Amino acid sequence: RQALVAVFDEPAKEQPNFVVGKLRDILAMITLGSVLMLSVALSGVATKFAEPILELLGLGQGATSIVWLIGLTLGLGASTILFFTFFKLLASPQTPGRALWSGAFLGAIGFEILKQLSTFLLASTKQQPAIQAFGIALILVVWINYFSRVVVFSASWAHTSRVAREQRERQEWHDDSVVEGPRTDLRTLARFSPDLDHPAGSSKGAFAAGAAAMLAVVAVVRRRK
Repeated sequence: RQALVAVFDEPAKEQPNFVVGKLRDILAMITLGSVLMLSVALSGVATKFAEPILELLGLGQGATSIVWLIGLTLGLGASTILFFTFFKLLASPQTPGRALWSGAFLGAIGFEILKQLSTFLLASTKQQPAIQAFGIALILVVWINYFSRVVVFSASWAHTSRVAREQRERQEWHDDSVVEGPRTDLRTLARFSPDLDHPAGSSKGAFAAGAAAMLAVVAVVRRRK
């Protein structure tokens, strides 16, 4: 959450209290964990059931490629939903949905690559019992590390997309206009102000009134003397 909040430049959420905050975190972990398991299991289940169905339809020769394509498509779809859920549930950014979905799709591609690599590495340790003792744990640690990097990278992609930048620029312009206040239109002001309709005449009248007042003051002072 801290990484995504920093990427999307969002203010940190305030914890109402310890119990409510921890309950919220637990619910978030359950939701994300469920979506994650669904994303990982969907491609495997689809691959398992698609192969006998294709063989039943007489497509056994090209079943391998078709099954792999089906599993990959379903995995990408589920992983895209997973990353979008990460963004909305943990950070709640003001980024447009289009930008979030594009970042989620990019993250899904990286996630599928990690799944394929981890599957290959785990399969390579089956014939080596000595490596299995530590190899699986090591692969899991490395997988978690790179998965976190993929999440942050995909969030950065969404935050720096053209659509997101344009929205932030419009919001900044709106905030600046609100802070500066309304701008005065001089033409409109002159239209409704009698003193500005005839500036030359008003200045002459003001000068004459000031001169007359000065002469009256001088006359009063002389009489007193």
